[in-house]
Amino acid sequence: MMIFAFGLAMTGQALAQSQTETPAPVEEPAARTLPAEPAEPAPQETPDGVEQEPAAASPETDEEASETGTFSVKSLDLGTALIAAAKSIETCNADGHPVGVSVVDAFGVEQVTLRSNLGGPHVADTARRKARTAVTFNMNTMELNRIAQQGEPWGLRTVPDVVLLGGGLPIRSANGDLLGGIAVAGGGGGANEEICARAGLDAIAEYLE
Repeated sequence: MMIFAFGLAMTGQALAQSQTETPAPVEEPAARTLPAEPAEPAPQETPDGVEQEPAAASPETDEEASETGTFSVKSLDLGTALIAAAKSIETCNADGHPVGVSVVDAFGVEQVTLRSNLGGPHVADTARRKARTAVTFNMNTMELNRIAQQGEPWGLRTVPDVVLLGGGLPIRSANGDLLGGIAVAGGGGGANEEICARAGLDAIAEYLE
């Protein structure tokens, strides 16, 4: 009986102790920290106090542009072509030569063709063909005529629509890119016609980037 009573007393004491103990706190999972978003560039302020939007991303590279399947070229605008043609006409007219002048783009497509009041019936068409010839070979037509006269195996005279007469010049940018061609016809010979054409080029030199 004493052993049984002692056992009951120990069991009661254990139950009482278990009821008074505080359960251990359960740890909650740590909160996830999201990466901070990049800050937008602040607007820049110009010297006059006007806020300016941040610069846009740089344009695509040449390699990226080639993946679009297109390309771009430079060419004279109509106003610049008119200035060159008018100056060539004026220069030849001052020497007493009624001429035709033509300006074409880098593909030989006509941009401007002018004819003096007393210019003959063929000067406009001849000037146009000279300008196309200068663009085709990227060379002045006086030099092409010299090469052909030497009997070089170019077969230049057999190429359709090529005119191997002086007076046609390629139009190039400041860094050498072909922009088009200009030519004069009816100006008293190739040497004088080239002088008139070059006067037209000099008149637009400042616009040729």
